[in-house]
Amino acid sequence: MATEDQSQSEIPMPSDARPSARRNRWLGALLAASLLINVIVLYRMRGGEPQAVPAAAVEEKKDNAGAQNSGQSDRVELSAEAVKRAGIESREAAMIALDRVIEAPGRLAVNADASARVGSFVEGRVTRVTVVVGDAVKQDQPVVYIHSHEVAQARADYASAHASIIRAEKSLEQARIELARADRLLEARALSQRERMQAEAAVNAAQADLAQARAEEHRAEEFLHHLGASPTGEDDAVVRAPQSGAVLERLVTPGTAVTPATDLLRIADLSTLWAVAEVPETQASGVHTGQAVEIAVAAFPDVVFAGRVIHIGDMLSATTRTIQVRCLVRNTGGRLRPEMFAQIRISAGAGRQALAVPRDAVAESAGERFVFIDLGGGAFAKRVVQTGIEQGDRIEILSGLQPGERIAVRGTFYLKSALLKSALSDE
Repeated sequence: MATEDQSQSEIPMPSDARPSARRNRWLGALLAASLLINVIVLYRMRGGEPQAVPAAAVEEKKDNAGAQNSGQSDRVELSAEAVKRAGIESREAAMIALDRVIEAPGRLAVNADASARVGSFVEGRVTRVTVVVGDAVKQDQPVVYIHSHEVAQARADYASAHASIIRAEKSLEQARIELARADRLLEARALSQRERMQAEAAVNAAQADLAQARAEEHRAEEFLHHLGASPTGEDDAVVRAPQSGAVLERLVTPGTAVTPATDLLRIADLSTLWAVAEVPETQASGVHTGQAVEIAVAAFPDVVFAGRVIHIGDMLSATTRTIQVRCLVRNTGGRLRPEMFAQIRISAGAGRQALAVPRDAVAESAGERFVFIDLGGGAFAKRVVQTGIEQGDRIEILSGLQPGERIAVRGTFYLKSALLKSALSDE
């Protein structure tokens, strides 16, 4: 029997059965590995396996300058060397007198008292325009040339008046000669006194005619200048800039037919502008002419432009319930432009006592403002505060801080960075 069994075990398997056995073994191994992976993943999701923290992550919990997390998300501890190197300074919060300030939105506008619309004095057709929008012009600079028959007629009137002067001068000269002859004859008793008086009257008449002719010439010359022309030269009338400034609008081109009612250009001196504020009705009583104002625009967020109130509107807007307050602002450096939106702060005099801290003491993150309380020994705690108005380099604190508490007034950016770094390390 043993020989028979041995002989049976040595019987070779068919060649097509070997691959099937190997395939089954591989499938079984893959299935087991898949089950093992699923078990491990499920175990980790349930928190069964602790996560190993690399040593490098642990080291990141310490600031290179000496800041470290104290276990609280709103507290930072620094070494004495780190405090010195970061330039952190602390000071007690104190009450100060804040001026009463009225803040109102507004816009910048051209100073109408320093602008001019340039028009034509004659009826005619534009032949030349020497400026474009944006050009700077000087007073009396030629800007527009106009061909006009009215100028030609005025020049002819001037020539006629000048000719009358020449005739009157000759008549006066002849009358004076006749008077001198009458005087000699009167001395020789060859002429009567009456005839001599007639000669003198002729001289007086000639002098009157000459004076009238000169007056007529002067009138004709003045009229030519009024039309922008001269007694001699081209028939074109010359329109000159009435003031120095910048060309804001150019309303004509060569070939445009114009009349004395036509506007040609608009020129304005932009060294000063108007800032028109919309002051709420409830605050209008605190505004008076002559008050100092500060004007800020988005184009220059770090620059404050000084001005003063020059006019308070007589009517209240029925829709916005605001009153227009016009301020004069000096356009330092020519940086301001008409129609810019502006935030206008009107100083309404001494106001109330308020808790205020330096602007650098207040940090901001994630939409909240906070200060750092100095706990001593290099420890600082974050304290969320509610802020009020900002005046100069001070910010009013409405809540979250008490007078006498020591806060960091310099180096808050470093403290904020250390606090954020510690919070990220905790995560």
